[in-house]
Amino acid sequence: MGGQGPSSRTENNLIFGLLAVGLGVFAYRTGHSAVGVGIGLCGLAALLNAVRLLGREGAEHERRRQKQAEQLRRARLTWARVENAAIVGSVHSRGVLTARELALDVVPRHAAGPTARVSLRAKVAIGTTGHVVPGAYLGVLSDPEEPWAVPQCVLSLDGAQLPL
Repeated sequence: MGGQGPSSRTENNLIFGLLAVGLGVFAYRTGHSAVGVGIGLCGLAALLNAVRLLGREGAEHERRRQKQAEQLRRARLTWARVENAAIVGSVHSRGVLTARELALDVVPRHAAGPTARVSLRAKVAIGTTGHVVPGAYLGVLSDPEEPWAVPQCVLSLDGAQLPL
């Protein structure tokens, strides 16, 4: 089970627990009481572990949700200067190239001044890709306290504002 996330472990514990309890009941009812009780207790332990994992996952989910809500409360629309831009992928629709995936390094500008450099990826329509170059500005949703940004539009070097 190495490499599995908490949800996979929880699902595995639930499945194993239910199967073991069912097999334990079956063994108990068919005259193998000691084996049935042993298997049933193993299944019950797996079910209790799954419930414990569900509680932990729920608490972790709530903590992440609260952090995200706080970040969104602080977020502001602002400009971010593109420092580096590289094409890292393509998006095709029915065999036609429709967009490029860009890896970008941007520096959002807030009222207190520039914040830390943010690395992000964005899918940009083919007609707009040529405008997302170092020196251009992106309209971004950004948090002045924590380094993250979600691109909204690009301000091309000739002054056009293009959606992303």
